[in-house]
Amino acid sequence: MSDDYGLWSKRRYTLDEMEAALDQAERECAMTDEFDEEKGRELRDAALMSVSSRPWHGQAIDEIAKLPVGWSGLGEDFRVYVSRRIGPPDNSNAIGALIMDAARMGLICRTGNARGMRLKRSHARNTPEWQRV
Repeated sequence: MSDDYGLWSKRRYTLDEMEAALDQAERECAMTDEFDEEKGRELRDAALMSVSSRPWHGQAIDEIAKLPVGWSGLGEDFRVYVSRRIGPPDNSNAIGALIMDAARMGLICRTGNARGMRLKRSHARNTPEWQRV
């Protein structure tokens, strides 16, 4: 059974063919309106604002403020820590909003390290490590 799926194929591509394919991909990306970083930030901030106004969010910020200075962990560690104290988040965007607001408030900062997540639902993806400051 043969395939014609580029990288999956056993066929070797010349440098000219690879450059032509990259040029084509760049042209296609330039023709779409899907790429708009400014609009993406606006939509992100609007979604986070809607989550940040919920009572759970304020309580969760208070719990993060109780962590000892120097404590470090991943987003999932915040989820577990806060959920055990005040219950699970009430929105799928709640943990992301919590971490972003805690960082903006100066409660936490990135350590510069990334680690694989441990919760099964996180599929071991790498994510930034945060530290209580």
